[in-house]
Amino acid sequence: MPEAQLEDFGSGLAPVTQGWFVVNVRDAEWWSSASRGARCAFESEYGDPPVEFAQFGINVTVLEPGQTVLYHAESNQEAFLVLSGECALLVEDEERRLMAWDFFHSSPWTEHAFVGAGEGPCVILMVGSRSGPGVHYPASQLAARYGASVAEDTSDWRQAYATVERFRRERPPNWARLPWAAMRSTAVTIDDSQRPALDGGDPMNDKPKWQVARLDDIERRGRDIPVREHLGIHAFGINAYTPGEDGTLISEHDESGSGQEELYIVLDGKATFEVDGEAFDAPAGTFVSVRPESRRKATGDGTVLALGATPGEAYQGVDWGEAWPFHRDSMTAYGEERYADALEAVSAALEHMPDHAGLNYNYACFATLAGETGDETFAHLRRSVELLPRFREDARRDDDFAAVRDDPRFEEALR
Repeated sequence: MPEAQLEDFGSGLAPVTQGWFVVNVRDAEWWSSASRGARCAFESEYGDPPVEFAQFGINVTVLEPGQTVLYHAESNQEAFLVLSGECALLVEDEERRLMAWDFFHSSPWTEHAFVGAGEGPCVILMVGSRSGPGVHYPASQLAARYGASVAEDTSDWRQAYATVERFRRERPPNWARLPWAAMRSTAVTIDDSQRPALDGGDPMNDKPKWQVARLDDIERRGRDIPVREHLGIHAFGINAYTPGEDGTLISEHDESGSGQEELYIVLDGKATFEVDGEAFDAPAGTFVSVRPESRRKATGDGTVLALGATPGEAYQGVDWGEAWPFHRDSMTAYGEERYADALEAVSAALEHMPDHAGLNYNYACFATLAGETGDETFAHLRRSVELLPRFREDARRDDDFAAVRDDPRFEEALR
């Protein structure tokens, strides 16, 4: 049996010939709808000619909260496994809540539908036999409450879907939040030690690595795109930023304290930079180099890549990883000067990650601003410096510690 040929028609790879093939779900063809979610079926139902699986159907479906699969029953046996998120299963006019790794077996002619639930996308693996074409769409009051029911019973799929939004050949808009978005399946990792050396020479080192990743592959954190963490870079800072609700791309700041030189690259769209009071337009492809002492900010509707490092110093970055949701919530409160709420959020995070340098540092900052200047505050500051020495000098420059800078415990914590 030959290997099937795969082609990309705009939203990923689909087979155009029969045969075996291997494809990652993130690279396969996707179809999306605002009301019905998104699906990846690994075949080419609308190809010319179609290339479909004869014996069973299989797809990965993504449902955002409120998105639905039409209530129906069919003559084929089906099976469903929730891979992530949560959804409501409507089955025989009953409702069950399903979570990640819940399995639902649907015997032939079992009435059922799914509705996205929770606070994020639900990913479901769906498999069904293709032993017969029978299908029925019953009117259901329960399903109707979710917009997942036909108005009248029918066994004609054309009638059932006559007023339902059609799928479009495109990736779902929530792509960056899906489980495979942070994976590196399209990134290539090569171990040069396993290659023959060129011209009889030796490899440059034991295990050099290189990677490839697209910006769309990196999970968003609000408007931030953590390029450095995604690629595991430690020598310099590199991250991308998308606009906030007010159009902010780069918040106003300088790096006089850190001495960090920064380079900004406008990747798409258009930005307006202001450096030391002088404003200028920066369309896609513009490079903006800024010295540490200069004040800078940027607004616009594009994406900006920022790179930075301090000459002559080893770069020390903070990896937020699993701490990001707590960090995001605490920084939101911090920005709104709700320091007690910021402290509560970071305290909750420290229960899970007590040895996270950034969380310990932020605890000390928020506690000081909230007026809690007991020994525990300085203990967290001391721990942050132990975990990441750069926080020693950061704290001495940080205005958040203005109220305790003359407290002898402050310098003691930084020793």
